[in-house]
Formats: sequence, C-alpha cells, structure tokens
Amino acid sequence: MLVAPRAKIKATSEENNLSLDSIEIVGVPHSHAATEKAVALARSGKVKMLMKGKIHTEELLAPVVDTQTGLRTERRMSHVFALDVPTHPKTLLISDAAINIFPDLECKRCIVHNATDLGQALGVARPKVALLSVVKTVTPNIPSTPIRTLNAGTSRVRSRTSGAPLCSGHIHVLKFRDSTGKLTCINPRRGGSAL
Repeated sequence: MLVAPRAKIKATSEENNLSLDSIEIVGVPHSHAATEKAVALARSGKVKMLMKGKIHTEELLAPVVDTQTGLRTERRMSHVFALDVPTHPKTLLISDAAINIFPDLECKRCIVHNATDLGQALGVARPKVALLSVVKTVTPNIPSTPIRTLNAGTSRVRSRTSGAPLCSGHIHVLKFRDSTGKLTCINPRRGGSAL
C-alpha cells in the first residue's frame, strides 16, 4: 500500500517504468496528510509496518509519537536501518542510529528487543546481535563501552518464536572487516554477522 499524493505516485512510477497494477494507493493532498493517514492505518491494524519514503524523518515521527493517536507501546521506540548489501548473504539491521542519541541501559535493552522483534518479523528465527563501540576497551567516559550488563540482560529477552537472541558485545567496529573487506568471524556461534 502506498500513501501519498496520487499525482506524485503516478509521476514516479512512470519515470521509473514501474507498474502500479497490484498496489493499493491511498491518495492524500500532501506529505503531512500522508504520515497521519499511514499512522492511522497502522494503528487500526490495516497495515503492519510503516516504511518512510521521500519525506523527512521528523515529519513521520510527529504523528507516530503523538500521545493520543500515535503508535507508542510500553517499550522505548527505536530506529533500524535495514541494509541489503549485494556482497553479503544476509540483511543487516543497524539500530539505533537516529532516535536515541544517548541511551541509558534500559533504553539499550529496548533497542535490542525491538531489533530482535524486527529480525524475526523478517524471517530470522534467532537473530544475532552485536553490540558495537568505536573502541575495544571498556572506558567509562565512552558510554557505548560499559554494556556487559546489557549483554547479560538481553539473554533474558525472549523472542516470540524462539528463545533469546545470540548476543556479543561490546565489539570494536573495525573487527568486523578484514583487509579484503569481508566480514570476519568474531565468535563461531555468531559467525561475524549481525543477522
């Protein structure tokens, strides 16, 4: 389902030689109306997921976080980049790179839980989670490093379909790639990949 001004959808499909025959279109006058309508569709259960198109993130988030008509749950909201890398066999999910700028421990647990749930919704039975930092030693002044408690806590996170996610952390970002750019094996159970 696409929610946007019909003229823009039509122009984009024609520019890219794409057929819209099997796609339901919900026409709205402008982008603000599109985000409000999309959130209403998600809240009513008519759609299960929102995917942002050519609009600013804050324009989508405003109706999402609205306390009366938004999509808030008991868990902290987080952002996920879904990457389809042609040279890597699996989809990579990176979270949180946009919403939670300075997350505390409970927020980090929510981020892991949300990303795990998304991985399962995308068909990954038992997601692999790598907790990343820019340095490889635990440094109290760098908030991304003292996360051993989080790693232990996420082992208690139970997924909807099967046990806890496999977690590693904290991992220095540069350890993920060898000199050829290939992902390297950090732990045999995790195989050096996030999902």
